[in-house]
Amino acid sequence: KVRFICVDADDSKIISRVSLENGLRVTFSRSGHILGSCGITVNWGFSEEDPKGKSIHFSGDVGSNFESNCYLPLLKHNHLPFPDVDYILTESTYGGRIRDEKYKSSKNRLDALRELIDETVFKNNGKLIIPSFSIHRTQEIMVDLYCILSEEGMRERIKNHIGSMHGSDLKNFAVYVNSTMGCKANSLFAKELLSKLDSGKYKYKNNLLPVDDSILMRLFEDGFYKFNDNNCFIKVMDGKSKIETSAVNGSVFIASSGMCDAGAITGYLKLLGDNPNNTIVITGYQSRGSRGFKILNGDDPEVKARVADMSGYYSAHADESGLLDYIFSLDGYEQKNKNGTTVFINHGTDESKNALSLSLRSRADGNKDGDRKINDVVVLSEKNNYFDLNSGDMICVASRDGSIDHMESLSLLHDKIDKLTELDESLLVGKRQS
Repeated sequence: KVRFICVDADDSKIISRVSLENGLRVTFSRSGHILGSCGITVNWGFSEEDPKGKSIHFSGDVGSNFESNCYLPLLKHNHLPFPDVDYILTESTYGGRIRDEKYKSSKNRLDALRELIDETVFKNNGKLIIPSFSIHRTQEIMVDLYCILSEEGMRERIKNHIGSMHGSDLKNFAVYVNSTMGCKANSLFAKELLSKLDSGKYKYKNNLLPVDDSILMRLFEDGFYKFNDNNCFIKVMDGKSKIETSAVNGSVFIASSGMCDAGAITGYLKLLGDNPNNTIVITGYQSRGSRGFKILNGDDPEVKARVADMSGYYSAHADESGLLDYIFSLDGYEQKNKNGTTVFINHGTDESKNALSLSLRSRADGNKDGDRKINDVVVLSEKNNYFDLNSGDMICVASRDGSIDHMESLSLLHDKIDKLTELDESLLVGKRQS
């Protein structure tokens, strides 16, 4: 029998704790990566005699917003690992890379986007094409564009621009958001981003976001917002609407997919990508082999439009300095675990994992006041995937010196877990069909 629990249903608590069995519980804490992301702490082996037991914290994707600087628009800061956790398993996506401070500023981000609108639309009579991930990135850009377009100076610029377009079909400054998945995600953002605790505080919404809830509801739930002077609006399309019509009438387009390989963005690139007066704005990671990667590096022969890279401003992953602060910060609390915390490094390239390992060891050696004490740093790989969390020892493969071979028994255990998972999934599917 599969039992599902909505871990975020209790509005009285900022974190969600679920007891699974006696001496086993899981705690979910907020992440600033995207809406719904979280860190997970597992506690086991605790009792009245040993109320602490053992614990491991899984970071998941660590967001860029920290309490000292919540510069990305939508979410509050990451919750940090508990002070006494025995183990931390962390991602290392940006290990070895530190983002320039100019990117960690909401003012600089809005200034850069406003400048692109000014140069492309007002000076060159062009259009702004923004490939965007459907979930979270699209909603961030929608809010940023609202903030810019609601400025009094921008409103006057738009009015003058439309008035200067004699003989043109341009009657409005239109922002079109074209994404099937993004349209569905918007409804979720309307509900969950604005949810509050019993205390009246927001669960997730960034307290620094200068946009009223009523406006966010109109953007995300209604999918349409018209500014008071009626010559500027933001409209969400379901991804099935005709791209040709919006491409003619619009000035700014936010469309999926974020890496330009599929979705509505391919239509906009086909219609508008060959015009040097237009600008393609890259706002997220582009994997090698994707069309977005080729566009970003000037290797797409069909694209003649200007290409601007704003991904640094919008990156939802903490850089190395953020990862270090996430791991070391005790947030003013005392670390009672005198043996220190063991850090496992995962989810990254070999280069990023090894770079983060060196930086962790270097900072740990400095014994900075207020920092978490680190006992050991382990870079996970295929050669050392098994670790006894109760004893704190690596599980070794049998060797000539007589080390015990636990690998076969662990492999059998994995097979059993896989079979149970498959059984649970088949039972769930059968229940839904019935």
